[in-house]
Amino acid sequence: TATYDHIIPLSHEDTSNRPENIHICCASCNARKGNKPLYVFYEDNPQLDKRTLDIILRHVAHFRKQSVEEVDEMFSRHYIEYKRRRERTG
Repeated sequence: TATYDHIIPLSHEDTSNRPENIHICCASCNARKGNKPLYVFYEDNPQLDKRTLDIILRHVAHFRKQSVEEVDEMFSRHYIEYKRRRERTG
């Protein structure tokens, strides 16, 4: 079953319900992702196709009018922030 996923989780400060933050994915992937940042989700699920990640990056870059590199930096920052919070909370 296809569902809408917030690429940047609603629990994150950079989030929105705008088109650049919405992506269609299967219900089981959406449930597994939960409120994890995109790069954490892909790290936790190495079996996922990296071409899909590339499509998501280009999707976000297009709607934000940014380069893929800028979007990659943003998602990398979210990844680092998430990992640091997890370390602090144990």
